[in-house]
Amino acid sequence: FIALTIMIGTIFVFVPGIFFAASFLFFMFAVGVEDRGLVAGLKRSWGLSQGNRVKLSIFVVLAGIFGFMISTLATVVDIAGSPVVGDLILNGTMSILFIVLYGCIAAAYQQLAGTGSRESGNNEATEPLGSIS
Repeated sequence: FIALTIMIGTIFVFVPGIFFAASFLFFMFAVGVEDRGLVAGLKRSWGLSQGNRVKLSIFVVLAGIFGFMISTLATVVDIAGSPVVGDLILNGTMSILFIVLYGCIAAAYQQLAGTGSRESGNNEATEPLGSIS
């Protein structure tokens, strides 16, 4: 009975956490790119993720698994007697992981918000710098 209760309690903690992480994944882009406030950014992120929460939740879970694997490897190396190497593994690979993750989130934001150059016909990023006024 206790094991079942712990399992149910764990599900009630992690599943809503993953759901909200997926729902508010685009908050920083809504605030930073669209210059929205706190509440408007939360609403915009909620709206953008609507209909895509299962895919975004899978993305959040996979990102967590990769982060867990990297930190576990770094901890094992640290315990084995090489704390400097463990820190290098952790900091180096996590930096790369976060760059890739934020790139994927930015691409998903552009796709869902319709701000990509194909959707809006905006090719400013490919024009030479001298032609931008």
